[in-house]
Amino acid sequence: MARYLGRVSGPILDRLDICTQMERVEFKGLMRENEKREGWDSRSLRNKVTEARARQETRFRGEGISCNAQMGPAEIRRFCRLGPTQERYLERMFDTLALSARGCHRLLRVARTLADLDGAERIGEAHLSEAVCYRMIGEKYWRK
Repeated sequence: MARYLGRVSGPILDRLDICTQMERVEFKGLMRENEKREGWDSRSLRNKVTEARARQETRFRGEGISCNAQMGPAEIRRFCRLGPTQERYLERMFDTLALSARGCHRLLRVARTLADLDGAERIGEAHLSEAVCYRMIGEKYWRK
């Protein structure tokens, strides 16, 4: 598996916004449909996403784009401004993970989306940290 995944080039990985691993679902857990489960229910999650998309549509009104995924470098500079603490954190991650410019921009897009899901006006360090986690699985499987 490692040899096969090693064939995936860095530029291709830079085009993946989110790369995460899911735990295997146990059969017994799958069959217990009536039990209360931890986490978000579908309705709450749908509402949260709908609100985040509305924030994005409002933010980008008149910009020719409608969501964070469509932001180019100019929009990222404009709409993903960071405070000094967040900028230092991003710089550390940029160096530690050896991010390319494209990888850094993808990380900022994901962090902006996480902030939107939280209803936050600005990207916080927690949003950046979570966005970094979504890239780390790629490090596990594809980086030497």
